[in-house]
Parts: sequence; C-alpha cells; structure tokens
Amino acid sequence: MAENGITRKWLVGQELIDAVDPILQAKGWTALNIHTSRAVCYFNAEGRCIGFSCLQLFPHVGPQWVADDYRGTGISESLADEMWDYLKEVQCRGFLVIADSPHSEKLCREKKMTLVESPVYKAG
Repeated sequence: MAENGITRKWLVGQELIDAVDPILQAKGWTALNIHTSRAVCYFNAEGRCIGFSCLQLFPHVGPQWVADDYRGTGISESLADEMWDYLKEVQCRGFLVIADSPHSEKLCREKKMTLVESPVYKAG
C-alpha cells in the first residue's frame, strides 16, 4: 500500500521500539521486548505510525518430565523454578504453559499464573 502517501515498513530493534512503544504505553499495553519482536507498520506522509501488527515471540514452556521413581522429590518444582528464573533473566514478557496434568496445574497456580479464559487459536 503506497497510496495517499501511506507506506509500509517492517520494523525491528530500536526503530520498532521508537515507533510502537509510545502507542502501547498510551493504550496501557505491555511494552515489546526489543530482541523478540518485530512489526509491520503503516506510516502516513508525515511519518506518523497509523497502524501496526506485532509479532512477539511468546514462549510455550513445556513439556516438563520427571522419572516416575523421582516424582515427589522436589525435582519438578526445582525445574519449574529454574525455568521461571531464566525467563525473568532474559526479560521475557510472558509465557504459556499447557497444564495437562494436575501437578502442572498446581505449579501454575502456585506461581500465580493467570488462567486464560479467552479463546486461544493455533495455526499449523
């Protein structure tokens, strides 16, 4: 689309943050991670961002496994803690867990994760 002075550009890095973060802040939305995001943006003739669609790497954590004869020893909790600490260290803005066992659901609740109540879709 290049009609009426409207242009399209894919943005990454600091250029992405400079164009999109002020809009995210104004909307009360979470800031993008500079290393794991990109967006296609539309700009008007004056260079103002007039629309964007963001791609954010939002990790899925799992699967997690512990041998039957070592369950109940704290290894599962330790694995979850290690992963949680790593994701904080790399400034991950969030992640998903498919809690397909009562134990993983319990760990998610203990970490005060939010149960997703919105429709979730997948492609592929």
